[in-house]
Order: sequence, then C-alpha cells, then structure tokens
Amino acid sequence: MINRRNFLGLGVGAGAAAALAACGSSGPSGSGSSGGSSGGGAATYWSLSGPPGEPYRQAAIDRFNKANPDTRLTATFYQNDAYKQKIKTSIGAGQGPTMIWGWG
Repeated sequence: MINRRNFLGLGVGAGAAAALAACGSSGPSGSGSSGGSSGGGAATYWSLSGPPGEPYRQAAIDRFNKANPDTRLTATFYQNDAYKQKIKTSIGAGQGPTMIWGWG
C-alpha cells in the first residue's frame, strides 16, 4: 500500500524529472559513472534500494522514460551505507548524478 509520504515523494520526483527534461541543455556532458542512452538528453538518478520505495521510484522512472523517449532517466539504486559513500566520492570528483534521492 502506498502511503502519503511515498506518494508525495514520487510526485516531487516526477516534477523534478520533468523540469530537468525541459531544461535547455542536452543532458550531462561529463563521463559520470551511470550510463545514459542515445537521444536528446540523458539524466542519472541515484536512490536507496529496497522496499518500500524502490519499486515506486522505478515505476515512476519507467513512466517518465516511456513518455519522453528523447530524454532518458537512468536509475541506479544503492544500499544505505554504500549510497552515502558513493555520493560523497562522486560529487567530490565532479562526477555526481543529475539527481540524488535524499532523506526527508
């Protein structure tokens, strides 16, 4: 069952993804650790893995990619401690993702 917090988080995430898709750039130009795809643009999204949130986030990303074939959003899911370390390391190296899901 989806609770209010997950529903609102998905709504904000979908809105942020749509806003990023509408930006004037063609997507990230660096060689980040997450892959993109061919087309008009690419964005990367990192989040925590596991229930209850991952299935909802992945479904929202799949819907976005289906509705926007020229702009791809690529998701990568991490376990909690690995996620914290990966964010610090990648941003410090200037190779962070386009979007990071964070704790409220």
